[in-house]
Amino acid sequence: MAAIDKLDYDKVIEVARYMGYDPKKPKELSQYIKKISKMDLWDISRILFFGDSLSTRRGN
Repeated sequence: MAAIDKLDYDKVIEVARYMGYDPKKPKELSQYIKKISKMDLWDISRILFFGDSLSTRRGN
């Protein structure tokens, strides 16, 4: 089971916003959901806890 399946929609949006998603551009949301679906639960939890993007620090 993918880690994203364990999150409700609001948490997915919250993670996407920390990763740079702009709610004014709803067409981009699917790209962020695709990225989040490839992450493990540990990385998602760290983004939610620390409120910053791991992808930015890793240079992805």
